[in-house]
Amino acid sequence: MALDTKTTSSLARLGRYRDIVREFGSDPSKVATLPNPDQQLIIAHALTFTGHYDAAQRVVLANRESASGSRRSKCEFILGILARKRGNFETALQQFQLAKRLAH
Repeated sequence: MALDTKTTSSLARLGRYRDIVREFGSDPSKVATLPNPDQQLIIAHALTFTGHYDAAQRVVLANRESASGSRRSKCEFILGILARKRGNFETALQQFQLAKRLAH
């Protein structure tokens, strides 16, 4: 049985990203079937910290266009983390700055 959003969020706050990925897997199409976009982004964040960069990016990009406000900020923040992990520091900085602007 898949974790609910509250439990997924709690695991993320504790840094238990592997547990989240173990539960949901790294298949972006499976994550996309979840009804809660906030939970999808929590999973994308977990995918980022467990080395599943491409899967995380696909989940974020699928949510990004329809997102607004804080959810869009989260998308940009995760894209910034992905860029940083890939060594694209200039892109990462731009993503982080956009995430900050969208959050306010």
